Amino acid sequence: MKKIITFFSLIWIVGFTLPTNNLTAQDCCPEFKLKDAVEICPPEGSCHSDPVGGQGEGRFAACIESAHTYTVFPNDPAYTYTWTVTGGTPTSFTGNPNTIVWGTGTTGFIKVVIVRFDSVCIDSISHQICLLDGPQANFTLSPDTVCQDIPVNFTNTSLGGSVYLWDFGDGSTYTGATPPPHPYSTPGTYTVTLTAQDMGSGIWVGGSQGEPQLVPCGCIDTISKVVVVLPGQGPEIETDCCYGTVCPGDTSSFCTPTVCTTYLWSVTGGNIISGAGTNCIQVKWNNTYSGPTTVSLELPGCGTAPCPGITTIPVPVLYPDLPINGPVILCAGASRQLHLAYLTRYLLQLDSFRWGIPV
Repeated sequence: MKKIITFFSLIWIVGFTLPTNNLTAQDCCPEFKLKDAVEICPPEGSCHSDPVGGQGEGRFAACIESAHTYTVFPNDPAYTYTWTVTGGTPTSFTGNPNTIVWGTGTTGFIKVVIVRFDSVCIDSISHQICLLDGPQANFTLSPDTVCQDIPVNFTNTSLGGSVYLWDFGDGSTYTGATPPPHPYSTPGTYTVTLTAQDMGSGIWVGGSQGEPQLVPCGCIDTISKVVVVLPGQGPEIETDCCYGTVCPGDTSSFCTPTVCTTYLWSVTGGNIISGAGTNCIQVKWNNTYSGPTTVSLELPGCGTAPCPGITTIPVPVLYPDLPINGPVILCAGASRQLHLAYLTRYLLQLDSFRWGIPV
Protein backbone atom coordinates (compact mmCIF):
# COMPACT_ATOMS: atom_id res chain seq x y z
CA MET A 1 0.00 0.00 0.00
CA LYS A 2 2.84 2.35 0.81
CA LYS A 3 4.36 1.67 -2.59
CA ILE A 4 1.07 2.51 -4.32
CA ILE A 5 0.82 5.84 -2.48
CA THR A 6 4.42 6.65 -3.37
CA PHE A 7 3.70 5.80 -7.04
CA PHE A 8 0.66 8.11 -7.24
CA SER A 9 2.55 10.84 -5.45
CA LEU A 10 5.24 10.66 -8.11
CA ILE A 11 2.59 10.90 -10.86
CA TRP A 12 1.10 14.00 -9.16
CA ILE A 13 4.48 15.66 -8.88
CA VAL A 14 5.39 14.94 -12.51
CA GLY A 15 1.94 15.81 -13.86
CA PHE A 16 1.68 19.14 -12.09
CA THR A 17 5.26 20.35 -12.20
CA LEU A 18 6.57 19.44 -15.64
CA PRO A 19 4.08 21.53 -17.69
CA THR A 20 5.19 24.69 -15.92
CA ASN A 21 8.46 24.45 -17.81
CA ASN A 22 6.51 25.39 -20.98
CA LEU A 23 4.90 28.55 -19.55
CA THR A 24 6.31 31.95 -20.52
CA ALA A 25 5.55 35.47 -19.38
CA GLN A 26 3.97 36.19 -22.75
CA ASP A 27 1.19 33.66 -22.06
CA CYS A 28 -0.09 36.04 -19.36
CA CYS A 29 -0.07 39.19 -21.51
CA PRO A 30 -3.15 40.62 -23.22
CA GLU A 31 -2.96 41.50 -26.91
CA PHE A 32 -1.58 45.04 -27.00
CA LYS A 33 -2.42 47.40 -29.87
CA LEU A 34 -1.25 50.91 -30.70
CA LYS A 35 -3.81 53.43 -31.98
CA ASP A 36 -3.52 57.00 -33.26
CA ALA A 37 -6.23 59.40 -32.05
CA VAL A 38 -6.63 60.63 -35.65
CA GLU A 39 -6.44 58.14 -38.48
CA ILE A 40 -4.64 59.46 -41.55
CA CYS A 41 -5.25 57.61 -44.81
CA PRO A 42 -2.37 58.20 -47.22
CA PRO A 43 -3.09 58.61 -50.92
CA GLU A 44 -2.21 55.69 -53.16
CA GLY A 45 1.54 55.41 -53.67
CA SER A 46 2.51 57.99 -51.04
CA CYS A 47 3.88 55.31 -48.68
CA HIS A 48 6.28 53.15 -50.64
CA SER A 49 5.92 50.13 -48.35
CA ASP A 50 3.37 48.98 -45.83
CA PRO A 51 4.89 48.99 -42.34
CA VAL A 52 4.45 46.07 -39.99
CA GLY A 53 1.15 46.50 -38.15
CA GLY A 54 -0.67 49.80 -38.23
CA GLN A 55 -4.02 51.29 -38.93
CA GLY A 56 -6.35 50.91 -41.86
CA GLU A 57 -4.95 48.19 -44.13
CA GLY A 58 -1.84 47.51 -42.08
CA ARG A 59 -0.50 51.06 -42.41
CA PHE A 60 0.40 53.78 -39.95
CA ALA A 61 0.63 57.28 -41.38
CA ALA A 62 1.17 60.68 -39.77
CA CYS A 63 1.73 64.26 -40.89
CA ILE A 64 5.12 65.93 -40.72
CA GLU A 65 5.62 68.71 -38.18
CA SER A 66 2.34 67.85 -36.48
CA ALA A 67 1.35 66.34 -33.13
CA HIS A 68 -0.23 62.88 -33.00
CA THR A 69 -1.49 61.25 -29.80
CA TYR A 70 -0.94 57.50 -29.53
CA THR A 71 -2.49 55.13 -27.00
CA VAL A 72 -1.59 51.52 -26.23
CA PHE A 73 -4.68 49.40 -25.60
CA PRO A 74 -5.48 48.05 -23.11
CA ASN A 75 -4.44 51.10 -21.12
CA ASP A 76 -4.05 49.45 -17.72
CA PRO A 77 -2.49 51.19 -14.67
CA ALA A 78 -1.01 47.83 -13.66
CA TYR A 79 1.46 48.20 -16.54
CA THR A 80 4.30 50.61 -17.29
CA TYR A 81 4.79 51.87 -20.85
CA THR A 82 8.26 52.92 -22.01
CA TRP A 83 8.55 54.63 -25.42
CA THR A 84 11.38 54.77 -27.95
CA VAL A 85 10.75 57.17 -30.83
CA THR A 86 12.84 58.04 -33.88
CA GLY A 87 11.91 60.76 -36.34
CA GLY A 88 9.85 62.69 -33.79
CA THR A 89 9.80 64.11 -30.28
CA PRO A 90 7.53 62.56 -27.60
CA THR A 91 6.17 64.63 -24.74
CA SER A 92 7.40 61.86 -22.41
CA PHE A 93 9.28 58.58 -22.65
CA THR A 94 6.97 56.88 -20.15
CA GLY A 95 3.23 56.73 -19.64
CA ASN A 96 0.19 56.08 -21.77
CA PRO A 97 -1.12 57.77 -23.92
CA ASN A 98 1.76 59.75 -25.44
CA THR A 99 1.88 62.68 -27.87
CA ILE A 100 4.60 62.76 -30.52
CA VAL A 101 5.49 65.78 -32.67
CA TRP A 102 6.87 64.37 -35.90
CA GLY A 103 9.79 65.94 -37.72
CA THR A 104 10.36 66.67 -41.40
CA GLY A 105 11.57 63.25 -42.53
CA THR A 106 9.68 60.63 -44.49
CA THR A 107 9.70 57.83 -41.92
CA GLY A 108 9.33 57.52 -38.16
CA PHE A 109 9.44 54.61 -35.74
CA ILE A 110 7.71 53.81 -32.43
CA LYS A 111 8.54 51.05 -29.99
CA VAL A 112 6.70 50.62 -26.68
CA VAL A 113 7.91 48.22 -23.99
CA ILE A 114 5.08 47.15 -21.68
CA VAL A 115 5.82 45.64 -18.25
CA ARG A 116 3.35 44.50 -15.62
CA PHE A 117 4.06 45.62 -12.05
CA ASP A 118 4.98 42.06 -10.98
CA SER A 119 6.98 41.40 -14.19
CA VAL A 120 4.76 38.42 -15.01
CA CYS A 121 4.00 40.09 -18.35
CA ILE A 122 6.73 41.75 -20.43
CA ASP A 123 5.82 42.63 -24.00
CA SER A 124 6.61 45.18 -26.70
CA ILE A 125 5.00 46.55 -29.86
CA SER A 126 6.72 48.33 -32.74
CA HIS A 127 5.39 50.37 -35.65
CA GLN A 128 6.97 52.14 -38.56
CA ILE A 129 5.30 55.46 -39.42
CA CYS A 130 4.94 56.85 -42.95
CA LEU A 131 5.27 60.63 -42.64
CA LEU A 132 3.24 62.69 -45.13
CA ASP A 133 3.64 66.30 -46.24
CA GLY A 134 0.39 68.11 -45.40
CA PRO A 135 -1.17 71.41 -46.50
CA GLN A 136 -0.05 74.82 -45.22
CA ALA A 137 -3.14 76.84 -44.31
CA ASN A 138 -3.00 80.61 -44.80
CA PHE A 139 -5.25 83.48 -45.80
CA THR A 140 -5.41 87.25 -46.00
CA LEU A 141 -8.25 89.47 -44.82
CA SER A 142 -9.13 93.05 -45.57
CA PRO A 143 -9.79 95.18 -43.70
CA ASP A 144 -8.87 93.76 -40.29
CA THR A 145 -10.59 96.62 -38.42
CA VAL A 146 -14.14 97.46 -39.50
CA CYS A 147 -17.34 99.06 -38.34
CA GLN A 148 -20.53 97.11 -37.69
CA ASP A 149 -22.12 95.46 -40.74
CA ILE A 150 -19.15 96.23 -43.00
CA PRO A 151 -18.13 93.04 -44.83
CA VAL A 152 -14.60 91.68 -44.49
CA ASN A 153 -13.00 90.08 -47.54
CA PHE A 154 -11.07 86.81 -47.17
CA THR A 155 -8.59 85.37 -49.68
CA ASN A 156 -7.34 81.81 -49.34
CA THR A 157 -3.57 81.61 -49.90
CA SER A 158 -3.08 78.05 -48.60
CA LEU A 159 -0.57 75.72 -50.18
CA GLY A 160 -2.13 72.32 -50.78
CA GLY A 161 -5.39 71.17 -49.29
CA SER A 162 -8.53 69.81 -50.91
CA VAL A 163 -11.18 70.78 -48.35
CA TYR A 164 -11.44 74.08 -46.47
CA LEU A 165 -13.51 75.02 -43.44
CA TRP A 166 -13.83 78.64 -42.27
CA ASP A 167 -14.91 79.59 -38.76
CA PHE A 168 -15.60 83.33 -38.53
CA GLY A 169 -15.66 83.41 -34.74
CA ASP A 170 -19.26 84.62 -34.49
CA GLY A 171 -20.93 81.22 -34.70
CA SER A 172 -21.05 81.10 -38.50
CA THR A 173 -18.96 78.86 -40.75
CA TYR A 174 -18.34 78.32 -44.45
CA THR A 175 -17.06 75.32 -46.39
CA GLY A 176 -15.14 76.10 -49.56
CA ALA A 177 -11.91 77.60 -50.85
CA THR A 178 -12.86 81.28 -50.61
CA PRO A 179 -15.91 82.56 -48.71
CA PRO A 180 -18.07 85.53 -49.70
CA PRO A 181 -17.44 88.81 -47.81
CA HIS A 182 -18.54 88.38 -44.21
CA PRO A 183 -20.06 91.21 -42.10
CA TYR A 184 -20.17 91.35 -38.29
CA SER A 185 -23.24 92.88 -36.67
CA THR A 186 -21.90 93.11 -33.09
CA PRO A 187 -18.78 95.01 -31.96
CA GLY A 188 -15.96 92.91 -30.56
CA THR A 189 -12.82 90.96 -31.40
CA TYR A 190 -13.32 87.86 -33.52
CA THR A 191 -10.87 85.05 -34.23
CA VAL A 192 -11.19 83.70 -37.77
CA THR A 193 -9.85 80.18 -38.27
CA LEU A 194 -9.17 78.42 -41.56
CA THR A 195 -8.75 74.63 -41.56
CA ALA A 196 -7.21 73.06 -44.66
CA GLN A 197 -7.25 69.29 -45.15
CA ASP A 198 -5.90 66.97 -47.80
CA MET A 199 -8.28 64.45 -49.26
CA GLY A 200 -5.85 61.56 -48.73
CA SER A 201 -7.26 58.35 -50.16
CA GLY A 202 -10.73 59.44 -49.02
CA ILE A 203 -13.39 57.47 -47.17
CA TRP A 204 -16.82 56.77 -48.60
CA VAL A 205 -19.63 57.35 -46.11
CA GLY A 206 -23.40 57.58 -46.40
CA GLY A 207 -24.82 61.06 -46.89
CA SER A 208 -27.86 62.64 -45.23
CA GLN A 209 -30.07 61.38 -48.05
CA GLY A 210 -28.42 57.98 -48.28
CA GLU A 211 -26.16 58.84 -51.20
CA PRO A 212 -22.44 57.94 -50.77
CA GLN A 213 -20.05 60.82 -50.13
CA LEU A 214 -16.27 60.87 -50.32
CA VAL A 215 -14.93 62.58 -47.20
CA PRO A 216 -11.31 63.61 -46.61
CA CYS A 217 -8.97 61.74 -44.29
CA GLY A 218 -5.63 63.39 -45.05
CA CYS A 219 -3.38 65.78 -43.15
CA ILE A 220 -4.82 68.93 -41.55
CA ASP A 221 -3.42 72.40 -40.89
CA THR A 222 -5.07 75.45 -39.31
CA ILE A 223 -4.34 79.15 -39.02
CA SER A 224 -6.17 81.91 -37.15
CA LYS A 225 -6.27 85.70 -37.54
CA VAL A 226 -8.17 88.45 -35.71
CA VAL A 227 -10.85 90.88 -36.91
CA VAL A 228 -11.74 93.91 -34.76
CA VAL A 229 -15.29 95.23 -35.13
CA LEU A 230 -15.87 98.77 -33.82
CA PRO A 231 -19.22 100.10 -32.65
CA GLY A 232 -21.21 102.36 -34.94
CA GLN A 233 -21.52 102.77 -38.68
CA GLY A 234 -18.58 103.56 -40.90
CA PRO A 235 -18.25 106.35 -43.45
CA GLU A 236 -21.01 106.37 -46.04
CA ILE A 237 -19.98 105.69 -49.63
CA GLU A 238 -22.24 106.75 -52.49
CA THR A 239 -21.72 105.48 -56.02
CA ASP A 240 -23.12 105.95 -59.49
CA CYS A 241 -22.26 102.47 -60.73
CA CYS A 242 -25.14 100.09 -61.39
CA TYR A 243 -24.46 96.91 -59.46
CA GLY A 244 -24.49 93.93 -61.75
CA THR A 245 -23.64 95.86 -64.93
CA VAL A 246 -20.08 97.09 -64.29
CA CYS A 247 -17.79 95.77 -67.00
CA PRO A 248 -14.00 95.38 -67.09
CA GLY A 249 -12.36 98.66 -68.10
CA ASP A 250 -15.37 100.78 -67.02
CA THR A 251 -15.00 103.94 -64.95
CA SER A 252 -17.05 104.43 -61.76
CA SER A 253 -17.48 107.33 -59.34
CA PHE A 254 -17.55 107.09 -55.53
CA CYS A 255 -18.24 109.89 -53.02
CA THR A 256 -18.91 110.40 -49.33
CA PRO A 257 -21.22 113.10 -47.94
CA THR A 258 -19.15 113.30 -44.74
CA VAL A 259 -17.11 116.50 -44.46
CA CYS A 260 -13.57 115.85 -43.21
CA THR A 261 -10.04 117.12 -43.75
CA THR A 262 -8.50 113.75 -44.67
CA TYR A 263 -9.94 111.17 -47.03
CA LEU A 264 -8.07 107.88 -47.45
CA TRP A 265 -9.46 105.91 -50.38
CA SER A 266 -8.18 102.50 -51.47
CA VAL A 267 -9.22 100.24 -54.34
CA THR A 268 -8.62 96.59 -55.22
CA GLY A 269 -9.00 95.43 -58.81
CA GLY A 270 -8.74 98.95 -60.26
CA ASN A 271 -6.99 102.32 -60.06
CA ILE A 272 -8.01 105.76 -58.77
CA ILE A 273 -7.68 108.04 -61.79
CA SER A 274 -8.90 111.27 -60.12
CA GLY A 275 -9.99 112.73 -56.78
CA ALA A 276 -7.52 110.96 -54.46
CA GLY A 277 -7.52 112.77 -51.09
CA THR A 278 -10.93 114.38 -51.71
CA ASN A 279 -14.49 113.33 -50.91
CA CYS A 280 -15.07 112.00 -54.48
CA ILE A 281 -12.96 109.69 -56.64
CA GLN A 282 -13.12 108.08 -60.05
CA VAL A 283 -11.99 104.48 -60.48
CA LYS A 284 -11.07 102.65 -63.67
CA TRP A 285 -11.45 98.89 -63.29
CA ASN A 286 -8.83 96.45 -64.53
CA ASN A 287 -9.44 94.58 -67.77
CA THR A 288 -8.55 91.19 -66.28
CA TYR A 289 -9.69 89.55 -63.05
CA SER A 290 -7.12 89.45 -60.22
CA GLY A 291 -9.32 89.11 -57.13
CA PRO A 292 -12.30 90.77 -55.44
CA THR A 293 -13.03 94.31 -56.62
CA THR A 294 -13.65 96.71 -53.73
CA VAL A 295 -13.58 100.37 -52.71
CA SER A 296 -12.61 101.39 -49.16
CA LEU A 297 -12.72 104.71 -47.30
CA GLU A 298 -11.11 105.69 -44.01
CA LEU A 299 -11.61 109.08 -42.32
CA PRO A 300 -8.92 109.34 -39.64
CA GLY A 301 -9.44 112.02 -36.99
CA CYS A 302 -12.81 113.03 -38.36
CA GLY A 303 -15.09 113.87 -35.44
CA THR A 304 -18.26 113.64 -37.50
CA ALA A 305 -17.58 110.08 -38.65
CA PRO A 306 -19.80 107.66 -36.71
CA CYS A 307 -17.07 104.98 -36.60
CA PRO A 308 -13.30 105.41 -36.88
CA GLY A 309 -13.01 102.18 -38.84
CA ILE A 310 -12.92 101.56 -42.58
CA THR A 311 -15.93 101.16 -44.83
CA THR A 312 -15.43 98.70 -47.67
CA ILE A 313 -17.95 97.97 -50.38
CA PRO A 314 -17.57 95.21 -52.98
CA VAL A 315 -18.13 96.28 -56.59
CA PRO A 316 -19.36 93.45 -58.84
CA VAL A 317 -17.26 93.87 -61.96
CA LEU A 318 -18.52 91.13 -64.26
CA TYR A 319 -15.38 89.41 -65.49
CA PRO A 320 -15.86 86.36 -67.74
CA ASP A 321 -13.69 84.17 -65.47
CA LEU A 322 -15.13 84.87 -62.00
CA PRO A 323 -14.50 81.91 -59.66
CA ILE A 324 -17.55 79.78 -58.87
CA ASN A 325 -17.67 78.34 -55.37
CA GLY A 326 -19.40 75.13 -54.41
CA PRO A 327 -18.88 71.37 -54.01
CA VAL A 328 -16.42 69.75 -56.39
CA ILE A 329 -17.67 66.15 -56.00
CA LEU A 330 -21.30 65.38 -56.80
CA CYS A 331 -23.35 62.28 -57.40
CA ALA A 332 -25.84 61.92 -60.25
CA GLY A 333 -29.24 63.18 -59.12
CA ALA A 334 -27.82 65.21 -56.19
CA SER A 335 -28.89 68.83 -55.63
CA ARG A 336 -26.25 71.34 -54.55
CA GLN A 337 -25.81 75.12 -54.61
CA LEU A 338 -23.10 77.04 -56.47
CA HIS A 339 -22.45 80.76 -56.23
CA LEU A 340 -20.23 83.56 -57.43
CA ALA A 341 -18.52 84.40 -54.14
CA TYR A 342 -18.00 88.12 -54.67
CA LEU A 343 -21.51 88.76 -55.98
CA THR A 344 -23.41 87.04 -53.18
CA ARG A 345 -24.19 90.34 -51.48
CA TYR A 346 -26.12 91.43 -54.55
CA LEU A 347 -28.15 88.23 -54.76
CA LEU A 348 -26.51 87.26 -58.03
CA GLN A 349 -26.56 83.66 -56.93
CA LEU A 350 -26.89 80.59 -59.07
CA ASP A 351 -30.01 78.60 -58.28
CA SER A 352 -29.72 75.06 -57.05
CA PHE A 353 -30.36 72.59 -59.78
CA ARG A 354 -30.42 68.85 -60.09
CA TRP A 355 -27.40 67.28 -61.71
CA GLY A 356 -27.94 64.86 -64.58
CA ILE A 357 -26.02 61.79 -65.52
CA PRO A 358 -22.41 62.79 -66.38
CA VAL A 359 -21.30 62.35 -69.96
